[in-house]
Amino acid sequence: MKLHDNQLHLLQHLARFNLLDYSGCLEMLDVDETGDRTKLSYVFRPLTKNKYISKRKDGSVSILAKGRALFPDMKPLISTGGGTQSVQRMIEVSRMAALMEKNGIPAAANIPESAEPVFIPSACWRNIAPGILSTTRFTGMLIAGEHRLAVYDIGDGAMEWQVRAEGSLFYTRYG
Repeated sequence: MKLHDNQLHLLQHLARFNLLDYSGCLEMLDVDETGDRTKLSYVFRPLTKNKYISKRKDGSVSILAKGRALFPDMKPLISTGGGTQSVQRMIEVSRMAALMEKNGIPAAANIPESAEPVFIPSACWRNIAPGILSTTRFTGMLIAGEHRLAVYDIGDGAMEWQVRAEGSLFYTRYG
């Protein structure tokens, strides 16, 4: 099967982030920004039919071995957990990375040497700065030169958790 560029882009994203929700996959496939979900589902369907990806019962989409084989040198940036909360968390991080990349900010596992902006997922950030105690709402870090901005998925807009979450990002014991 010959894959289109938007299908390859989705597979590449899933090779790095393992999971994404179905609507997020359709958004990634919608390069013309038509919003026609029926048309996009016809672009999505061959990927499941030919066993590149799998649509799971919980509504998430995961990459299968055939899809991962298209990108043999690409390592996942986050690992898959088993629980429902872990899956939801991975989807949040994956959606944020897709949004950043759509706006020209690539995702990476390490702080780059250049001043170009980059998004580092929270799972990778823990390896860079071991003082981070909690990444419950923290999806990653936006690095742009000397600027480091915490990126959150605030969901319903309630931010009572913000002070506690940001306090864990700047724990002084680890510098």
